[in-house]
Amino acid sequence: MVDVSGSGSYSGVSVDLSAFGSGHGVRASDDGTISLIGTPSDGAMVSTYGDDGHGLYADGGGQIIGSYTSVYTNGVGAHGVEAIGTDSRVTLIDSGVNTALDNAYGAYASGGGTITLTRTNVTTSGAGASAVFADAGGSIALNDLSTYSYGDDAAGAVAAGADSSLTLNNAYVNVSGNGGAGLLAADGGLITMSGGAIASGDYYGGVVTTGSPGMLARGVGSRILVVNGATSSTYGADSQGIWADAGGRIDFAGYGVFTYQPNSSGAAASGSGSTVTLTDTIARTSGPSSAGLLVIAGGAVTASNTEITTGYGRDGSNLPALQFPSADIGLEAHGADVLGAGSRLQTQNARITTHGDGAVGVRVSQGASASIVGGSITTNGADTAAIGGADAVRATDDDSSITLSGTSVKTTNINAAGLHAMAGGAIAATDATVATQGANAFGVSARDADSSITLTNTNVATSGDAAFGVRAGDAGTVQIAGGSVETAGAAAHGVAAVNGGDLTISGAAVAANGAGSSAIYLA
Repeated sequence: MVDVSGSGSYSGVSVDLSAFGSGHGVRASDDGTISLIGTPSDGAMVSTYGDDGHGLYADGGGQIIGSYTSVYTNGVGAHGVEAIGTDSRVTLIDSGVNTALDNAYGAYASGGGTITLTRTNVTTSGAGASAVFADAGGSIALNDLSTYSYGDDAAGAVAAGADSSLTLNNAYVNVSGNGGAGLLAADGGLITMSGGAIASGDYYGGVVTTGSPGMLARGVGSRILVVNGATSSTYGADSQGIWADAGGRIDFAGYGVFTYQPNSSGAAASGSGSTVTLTDTIARTSGPSSAGLLVIAGGAVTASNTEITTGYGRDGSNLPALQFPSADIGLEAHGADVLGAGSRLQTQNARITTHGDGAVGVRVSQGASASIVGGSITTNGADTAAIGGADAVRATDDDSSITLSGTSVKTTNINAAGLHAMAGGAIAATDATVATQGANAFGVSARDADSSITLTNTNVATSGDAAFGVRAGDAGTVQIAGGSVETAGAAAHGVAAVNGGDLTISGAAVAANGAGSSAIYLA
């Protein structure tokens, strides 16, 4: 053990240091300085063998610098590297950190302490043992390295508490246990990521994990900022790609977000004040009930120039080991699912595509709202008993609303409406195009009392039997101003008001070309 304090200093070349019990391998305190120097062929080594026996420990302004130094700890709560207090600092270059037991972080900084790791891989094996943890005003920087966390409830990299910060530059964070996020910003912590990747779970399926999101910002003031080609991928169930919760915020302008197992949305925002912003990126999911975007309980998601795809791999693309039958790829996985009063979705020039059965393109319910500007919404799946048709756009329940402007809307299967308002939902489309290609796939359908659809300069075309262009039914209301409606199937009426539906049309061209089809049908 080496312990330096005050004006003291220590320099060790290719040393092999050990500590037992609760003793630290190396400690610099009260402005003391320690330098550990190794070479690629003859590195320095620090090992500890007791609970709470940290490998490298700087406090009270102490400074530790290491190169080609390997750090091993073998006790509960025995962190590999720790910096506590203002001006305390640990810097490792071309080194390695390994911890073996529970709650033993690879690197831990708090109270103004700073840790910088460059080309220094970090591995932890115990439960609750995060690879890196910036806490209560601590700061950690990771450069050109990888981290591996194998225990349950072990987030890969954490910033927790106001003024805590974590910076990743070309860093690769891997978590393999249950209940551990790849990145976790909590209680006001800040994480900035440039390049690199986050991965949770087992690509090959040898270990089945759950509840391990790629990135999680939780709590007011907690923020994750991602740029420059970074990715987030999850291979376990119930594992969102990125998730803002309880007032957290994620701004994602990396390469993409990818999830592969059930109940694993691409990007999620839950709770009032929680926000996710996607810019020039990709969000893809493969699992059933895995929405591309999930917005609940007053959260907000904004997506600009972004591809959103669910049911990815249904076309035969290579996928990791799946924990469900391949026939269920994308099953009832909506492109965007927005639920609850105050929940909001805004997209601009987004490309939303679903491939699974019962997978609606944009679904808004329970008083939520969505604004879709430009871009496209396409669904390809058949109907299911629980969801019905794979509508492109669906608004359900009183006070639920969707607006579309200049958006291309398309469905390719039976019973899949282009625009569908039901149970009191409302849709307004301006300068949009709507096309459906299946039997009973209405272009526009408003049904049930207080359900309404307003079309302004919008063109609607259907090509299936009994696929009405526009249908107002069961006390639903449709208003059309300008644009056109055209159908091409048998018994596919152009515009129809049935069972007490209310239809108003002005300045729109209507054509019904199939056998037994009327341009205007009232019943």
